[in-house]
This record gives sequence, C-alpha cells and structure tokens, in this order.
Amino acid sequence: MKKSLLLSLQAAVALGAVLPALQTSNRTSLTFPVSPPVFRPSASPLSNDALDKRQSSDPCAGVVCPQDYACDDAACLLTNIDICLGQNMCPEGSGCDHQGQFVVCIADGSVICGSGTCPTASSTCEPTPTLTQQVGEFEYLGCFVDSSDARVLDGDSFTDNSISVDDCVNYAIANGFRYAGVEFGSECHVGNILQSQDQMSDSDCSQLCAGDASEYCGSGGRIQIYQNPNLRAPKSYAAFGDSFSSGIGAGKFINQGQDGRDNPCARMTGSYPYQLWQLDPFQKQYAWRDFYSCSGDVLDGIDAQVASLPEKVDFATLSISGNDFGFANVVVNCVYPWGITGINAQANCDNALNQARQAIGNEANWAKYRDKANLVISQALNPEGVLFITGYAKFFAPPVKGDKCDDTYFLDIFWVGRKLKMTYTTRQAMNQFVEEVNAKIQTEVIDQIGLINKAVYINIDDPKTWNGHRFCEPANDDDPVGRGAKAEEVWFNDITTVLDEKGDWNPALTNSEVAVWDAWAASLPANFTDEPGFGGAASRYQQNSCFHPKAAAHRVTALKISLWLSQNGHW
Repeated sequence: MKKSLLLSLQAAVALGAVLPALQTSNRTSLTFPVSPPVFRPSASPLSNDALDKRQSSDPCAGVVCPQDYACDDAACLLTNIDICLGQNMCPEGSGCDHQGQFVVCIADGSVICGSGTCPTASSTCEPTPTLTQQVGEFEYLGCFVDSSDARVLDGDSFTDNSISVDDCVNYAIANGFRYAGVEFGSECHVGNILQSQDQMSDSDCSQLCAGDASEYCGSGGRIQIYQNPNLRAPKSYAAFGDSFSSGIGAGKFINQGQDGRDNPCARMTGSYPYQLWQLDPFQKQYAWRDFYSCSGDVLDGIDAQVASLPEKVDFATLSISGNDFGFANVVVNCVYPWGITGINAQANCDNALNQARQAIGNEANWAKYRDKANLVISQALNPEGVLFITGYAKFFAPPVKGDKCDDTYFLDIFWVGRKLKMTYTTRQAMNQFVEEVNAKIQTEVIDQIGLINKAVYINIDDPKTWNGHRFCEPANDDDPVGRGAKAEEVWFNDITTVLDEKGDWNPALTNSEVAVWDAWAASLPANFTDEPGFGGAASRYQQNSCFHPKAAAHRVTALKISLWLSQNGHW
C-alpha cells in the first residue's frame, strides 16, 4: 500500500475539517484512507543490528507487529480482516471498507464491502440486495404502480416490520390467493385479480425488506408482485342439492337462476353457492346462473337438476341426502312436538329417530348417492372439473347430562307446547346421525369414486369454526336456543328466528319437507301465533327454515371451497 494512500493517526483529527466537502463529491473520488487502529511497539533498547536496520531505507525494518496488524511507516496498522470493525476510527458520516490489506474509510456511508454494503461505520458487511425471482411455485411478475386509493391487489393486506418476500408469499398460499405483492419495505398485499397493469422498471422496486436486507420489497408507490402460474381461475360453476345448498332461511330470494325456479326452490342470497359466487373465484369472468339446488329435494331429484344444466362446468357442488334420511321428521317430532291432548310425544320422537337410523344404515341409499355423484361428474363436469360434496353440521354443542338444555323446551308454550324437553339423549342421537352421515359420505361416496381431486369432501362441521355457534352452547345457558341477545351467535334457525325474507314462498311440488311441516301445522290453533315470539310460526317458509344454517354458517362453507380453488385451481 502506498504511503500516499494512508494518513497518519494524527491526521485523522484533521480529516473532520474536510469531510463535509468530500461527502458532496462523486463517490468514486471519495475512497480516502484513514489510519485504522494503530499498535505502537513498546519502547525498549534496540540492539546494534536493529539500530542499523532503523537507519536503513526501510522504516519497518526490525518492527514486529502482533497478529492481524502489519507494519507501515514504523507503525502497526490493522490489516484486512473479515468484517469492518466498529473501532476502525472512521469519522462520522463515513463507512468502512477494505482497500488492499488495510481497513479504510469512505465518506458516503453506504460502502461496498466486497460483495455487500456496510450501512454504518460499525456494521458488518451484508450481502448485496437482490430482486427475488421465485418463492416455491410463485414467480416474480414485475414491479407495478400502486396506491392506497387504487390497490393493484385488494384481497387482503398486512404490515410487518420484519417482513420478507417469503412471508408475503406464504401468507398468500395459506389464505388461497394467486398473487402476492410486497411494497414500501414492510407491506404485503394479496389477491386473485390484478386490478391494474401499470408496470414499471424492476429498478423502481428498490427498497430493502424490513425483515431481510438481502432482498427488495417494492418501494413507495411501487408493488413487487409474485404469482402462482399454475393456478387459473375456473370459468363456470353449478350448484346441486337440497335446502342445505339452496339456503332456505338465509337471506332473501334470488332471481337469476337458469331454470326460473328460484322462489319455489328457496334459493337465497345467504346460501353458500351464492356467497361462493360473490367471493369471485372466477376473477370477474363469469355471470353465474347455474343454481339448481332445490329445497326439499331428495337424491332422486338430482337427475332433473343435472338435466337442466345447458353445458358442462369447471366445478360443481353437491349437498344432498338430509331428506332421504328423514331430517324434517326428526325435527318436527323431537324438537317441536305440540298438542292439546292425546299425544305421546316421546314415542313419536323415538319412532322418528329409529326411521332415520335405519335409513342412514341402508346401503341402498349410499349406492344411490354414489350414482348421483357419478352422474354429476360424468354429465355436468368438464374433463378437468371437480365436484365438491359437503356434509352437514351438528345441531347441538356436545351434550352434558343435567345441562341447561336438559330442562329446556324449544316449543315453550304452556297450553299447547312443552311436550318434550331437549334432553341429553335426543341431542346425542341427533348429533350422532350427523356424524354418521358425514362419515359415510366420505367412505361410501368419496372413497368409492376413487378419483383424486375429482370428488372432494368439504368438512363443514369443523369444531374450531362451529365452537360457540350451535344450539345449547354452555356459554349460552341464559339463552340456549338463541332467541334473545345470543341470536346472532347461534348459526341455526329456530321456529322463532326473525328471518330476512318477508315475501311469499310458493314451494316446489317436489318438496318432501313441506309435506312433513304441513302435517305438523294442519290443526294448529289459530291463536298459537299470538304467543310472544311465535308470530311467524304459521308461515311455511318459517317452518321449513327450522334447523337450517344461517348466512354466517353458509359463508364458512363458501370460504372453504374458495380456498381450495385458490390453492388447487388448474383449469
């Protein structure tokens, strides 16, 4: 190293006076050296040989420096070690670098240290930042203009001061989004649609990630976007099934179905098929009209529903079999029995439970279910299409003997109701039926079809989702049916639930549930509806909505299907 490139230790003090001027110059001319930490050998008598060497032309002759130091002008200077140490004596505003074998100072404070940068004089050298090109299946798409008023990705977002590109992409994967974008160093935005195509140069996305200085995370007003190219939005969808799909009791009647039977089939705005359409897995490519689910339909009704479909679709949903297993009969006889005299309510309930048990155990019903599922797959789906089959949700929180519901009437009218309490035994049996149906849908239908990702089971009875939202929840002992302050927390309708739809309902002639409820109401006393809270009990729509999911429950089903589509779409 030339002497002209080094200042003595004393000159470091004088350096502060010229630093401001130097800092405004071009960076390439600012690589000036400052004496790093100096080790002076202790003064001691020199031998004659050493004196002879000191008098020679080499001032370092005879000087012995410790490890990591080298001699220059009779002084021991710190040599080029692996990191830029904080004690390198660089003045304020400058950073450390390696020049030759010595540590030197550069005035602009953003110093190139080999292949990285030292943001401050005391920091270690970091890797050179890069524009990450791929995270898993997600590939870099480009740097786009973005603003808080018009987001390029408007699905969801979060801010985190320890964010990295991986964090944002993983968030998109976990929540079923096709695109992930990082912005302003600490923001993550995700979505399934690019709302803008205003793309800029990659160099516009040049702000370091708050959680990883080795990569860029967009910049102010610039979003760095990644996409999963293997996911493509479906373009068509058809919904088949019974009232648990049509959504009776959830929202208002729709008026857009292909077959013109929206009112008779009680197709509602709160149903999961309608909410799934609103979640827009089609990425604004599809005006949906293929809603064929019909309240009261049984397995044999699926043929007519499929026949109404004008052309095959990318995916379909199927929710069916409750009416084949006597669902309405159990509700009428075990939950809402009534009568003035001469009624054996418990015997009627036991008979309804036994009929349901036999129907669920009848292999012929499950063979028919398989046939209808295969019919949908063969006649309604495109070659790469997927059929989603849903189960049902249990009506009651796990029963406990002696709990509040053990002593609760769901039809609590002293002169005509109060025939059966909602006992532990009845609740246990009704919940068990739901569990058996869900299990058999998987083993007798999904597994038997045997085509991977052709028939997919959607478990809507997830305890984490439903915890606190069933009838007879322990936390709702003061309102186990959900008729007061707890009404929004219970996700099933009751005979007293205030429903959104107030219009007339003209049920389809094929509706098997209507006949059961009509028989229940046939001789109902006229003044029955005078009882507080039971004003709507004479309505066929109100009756048939009982023990059906509210819109909040349907939304969970819609979200589960939307998430699967976002994570596994392949059309």
